[in-house]
Amino acid sequence: MNFVRDKNVMGMVASREGLVLVQPTTFMNLNGKTVLRAMRKYEVEAPDVTVVHDDVETALGKIAVRLGGGARGHNGIRSTMNCLGTDQFRRVRVGVGRPSDKTADLADFVLAKFSREEQKVLDQVAEKAIDDLLASLFPSGFEAKEQTLGG
Repeated sequence: MNFVRDKNVMGMVASREGLVLVQPTTFMNLNGKTVLRAMRKYEVEAPDVTVVHDDVETALGKIAVRLGGGARGHNGIRSTMNCLGTDQFRRVRVGVGRPSDKTADLADFVLAKFSREEQKVLDQVAEKAIDDLLASLFPSGFEAKEQTLGG
């Protein structure tokens, strides 16, 4: 799938029948607007939305999936909850851990580039997260679904 800019959604969008991927192009604390616009355009309800985001409360390289819950201090999730008017959407939390320096600014930490070692771990995690997500969305297999969609 190729991503294309969609100004109405305020993000980069790739879609095939049954699956829409959206990468917001807004600031993180405005991501909810992108999610809501995409939901309206593609006629999707909140429980069918999956938001993938970083999580400092989860160790680097770990993944946690849940439906609903609080924002846990994440401004992008808070924005999404506020715009949707619900917390009932799936989250895939990708652990980035906390800074080893307890006095470090958390905002600077989450906006900083990953070290090569951290990036290697996250690349592996991303691959697993994508596989797990596709398996949950398409239990009969994504390749089979792609073929039936004309992919």
